[in-house]
Amino acid sequence: MFSWAAQAQIPAGYYDRAAGKSGGELRWALHVIVRNHRVIPYSSATQLDTSDALKRLEEDPTDTNLVRLVYSGLSAPKAHFGDVSGWNREHLWPNSYGLDDVEPAFSDLHNLRAVDATVNSSRGNKWFDRSDLGDARYAKPAHEEALLSSADSDSWEPGEEEKGDIARALFYMAVRYTGDKAGEPRLVLTDRTDEVTSSTNLMSRLTTLLLWHLADPVDAREQRRNELVFALYQGNRNPFVDHPEWVVHAFGPRLEVLCPQCEQLEVSPRLNE
Repeated sequence: MFSWAAQAQIPAGYYDRAAGKSGGELRWALHVIVRNHRVIPYSSATQLDTSDALKRLEEDPTDTNLVRLVYSGLSAPKAHFGDVSGWNREHLWPNSYGLDDVEPAFSDLHNLRAVDATVNSSRGNKWFDRSDLGDARYAKPAHEEALLSSADSDSWEPGEEEKGDIARALFYMAVRYTGDKAGEPRLVLTDRTDEVTSSTNLMSRLTTLLLWHLADPVDAREQRRNELVFALYQGNRNPFVDHPEWVVHAFGPRLEVLCPQCEQLEVSPRLNE
């Protein structure tokens, strides 16, 4: 981890705008820093596209002919991209929750992973959360090709070593896409799972993602991926990989005093959505 961190080439002053900020001011500062990235086409027959990039970003370190697949810990031949029994592209923030096949959000490499094609269909647009063991549709593994994951009726829980990576990718999406530019959605992380639909641009579950971020720290592989997206493809970085401490400052709970005159103060957590 430390050897790769020493090689990371964060440009001098890249994050100066975000220094000393928190809450909404920090989220906006980070948005300004990472917006206007180079857009990689989702699919193209004539130029590099996201499938080409994923072959590099998700390359198996033990065999350069393979890509590592999210949710399973397994690898697949790069040449099997697009095959029915091969692999394809997984949107961690589901396409149906505000991306809607429109670039740049639809093709943002910070949000894409290589995934077994049948697992992609199985996860669908389930949000991320701890699986409910009492749910009638609880399953572990979530799919025969997703041995590290579990699922219930409406949520998906990845393996322990993927949880933080996925959380930080979603935190990135929430600061990158604020709806300030034509053709770009306003993406919002929330705990209000009943409001997560294809018409709201919401994604859950924020509290769980915060916990996963804390439990699964940034590692060398995640740093390497972030550097490659920046250096080879989009020209922007995931700030929460470079500065994990900013997750709490940007998305963590605030304590709001409800009864300042009471002998015993009552407090209520309110999340920065």
